[in-house]
Amino acid sequence: MKPIITIKHTAQGFKMAFSYIHNDKETPIRHIFNSEALVEKFYKICCRDEYLSELFNSERIFSQINVSEPEVVSILKKLEHYQKIGCEIKLSDNIQAISKMELSVSKSKREKMIQRISMDGVELSQDEIRKIGKALNDFIFFNGKWRVVDSKLVSNLSKDVSILETIKALKQSKSDFKGIEWSIKNLPIPCDFKGNAEGFNGVLREYQQKAVELLYGALKCNQNILLADDMGLGKTITILALLNMLNNDQKAPNLVVVPKTLAFNWSNEIKQFAPNVSFCHVDKQIDLSKSVHITTYGHLLNNAEMYNSVNWNLVVLDEAQQIKNHKTKQSQIVCNLRSSHKIAMTGTPIENSVMDLWSIFQFLDKELLGSEVEFKKTIDSEYAFNWLNQMISPFVIRRVKTDKNLGLNLPEKHESIIYCDLTDEQKALYNAVITEFENEIKLARRLNKRVSVFKYISLLKLVCSDIHAILPDNDRDHASGKMNAMVRHLKAIGKAKSIIFTQYRKVAENIHSVLSNFYGKDGLLIDGKLSAKKRMAIAKQFQSGEYPFIVITLKAGNAGLTLTEACNVIHFDRWWNPSVENQATDRAHRIGQTQNVQVVKLVTKGTLEERIDKVLKDKTELFDKIISPLNMSNEEILEFVKFQKG
Repeated sequence: MKPIITIKHTAQGFKMAFSYIHNDKETPIRHIFNSEALVEKFYKICCRDEYLSELFNSERIFSQINVSEPEVVSILKKLEHYQKIGCEIKLSDNIQAISKMELSVSKSKREKMIQRISMDGVELSQDEIRKIGKALNDFIFFNGKWRVVDSKLVSNLSKDVSILETIKALKQSKSDFKGIEWSIKNLPIPCDFKGNAEGFNGVLREYQQKAVELLYGALKCNQNILLADDMGLGKTITILALLNMLNNDQKAPNLVVVPKTLAFNWSNEIKQFAPNVSFCHVDKQIDLSKSVHITTYGHLLNNAEMYNSVNWNLVVLDEAQQIKNHKTKQSQIVCNLRSSHKIAMTGTPIENSVMDLWSIFQFLDKELLGSEVEFKKTIDSEYAFNWLNQMISPFVIRRVKTDKNLGLNLPEKHESIIYCDLTDEQKALYNAVITEFENEIKLARRLNKRVSVFKYISLLKLVCSDIHAILPDNDRDHASGKMNAMVRHLKAIGKAKSIIFTQYRKVAENIHSVLSNFYGKDGLLIDGKLSAKKRMAIAKQFQSGEYPFIVITLKAGNAGLTLTEACNVIHFDRWWNPSVENQATDRAHRIGQTQNVQVVKLVTKGTLEERIDKVLKDKTELFDKIISPLNMSNEEILEFVKFQKG
């Protein structure tokens, strides 16, 4: 049997009556006394709720009763509870159990964030918001129906509240009011400014032009922006178009901070697309006669006082994930730069955790996401994170390559893993390193010290990749399961033009040697020893089509290069973060690519690489949660890296 609670509103007020369902038939409550068993079942259900128990014991439950607004609110706020104990709630048409509330958000420094509050699709006027705030309980008559509303929250949200204050309030409301569904709608930036594009040599795609207009309008409204377009969508040319507009407006000086590997690329792009913009690479002194100043994170770190002496018009951070660790001196110096406007550029705003995003917003607007402690405490659930995403949308421009509306018509990208075996020689060396690691752990235990695990992890990863990198005098052919697997794969796909990424310079040199023999022709090599200018020149050589392959050390060439001549990408060894690998892959899978791109990751079976791959698949924060000494004992790390037979 199932008790039914019927609530209706009449001219005489709120009425409540009880009935029950037995044998699929609804029956008035007075008939329950025809069966002692039904009375017992009904009573047991009522005993699960204090309010129903009181009604039963006072015998009010057996006739239609008048109920107050607070009583109705109490029942409607506990709908989920009543369903769990086995009751059904029926409401008259003029009472609504679930209300859909919507916040319309738009923010510049001149106005409050929440512009409008709507209930069930109807916007609340300021008078209605004031009435709700003064309501004696959380029950109002609005647009022809009685509805439950969190009056305190509505009143608070009508004031100028921060993002974190809003999310905290929504979390509390979600806990207290199960029948209210909150959503967030983002309004356009309240500005319509068109910049002067005269002198710009590039041809922007429609989505890039839209981004330029949004950025220009946002800056006019004193709103700093995160340009988080997917890798390969042309963020650099978008910013160059904006800098050209600022140059035409005589808005200067502007500072662009880039990784060292991209400095030369920015120079070339300015010359090509914005030739009227005067610029310089900051070497010794800042030349304020120039419109744009290009510098590196390293130079900024070493000359903080010089950069802080200037009131910049605009500071742009390229690859803004460089400041994801807010505790570093570099991040702190960048965030303290004096500037009227700020833009952060990155295709990977979150690499490891949501704190990466918080760090970037420390640069854009320190007050927006609150303190570190407050942010961590607030963004502690999936729905809080979803609200955060919606709330920061006015500050973020984000488009992805998979969006068909962009009209990119990019070819497909296919990813796969090739599992490789260690050669006998590699197994012997791998186990020898493990033995040495075990002995050091035993010694460290006796001395109550911790082992420096990174040395052993790097060594084991090198063994998996190529023992020639450790034992250069070894003259056995391809003493590496990965080298053999790579050659077999390239042979199977008809020696397609390829990019091979590895973390290690010596491994890169050995791969180049092996593939030169395989292709019968030399390829190209980019590593950290080369200047940014030289790397760009080599990338241009590869794009000419004369070379069959290019080998790149991951951190030297995972950004800033266009290598669409290749349709095959091989990750020879795994990086700690899949975002870095994806960024490297996008050297080939980007605008200008005409062929489907095949991406292969080589993983050595039975080794730490296989465990790394599993953790990456599970999207776990590998470095922080696995390798961090605070989270794993020496013995646990040893188990993680030991060779395991299949």
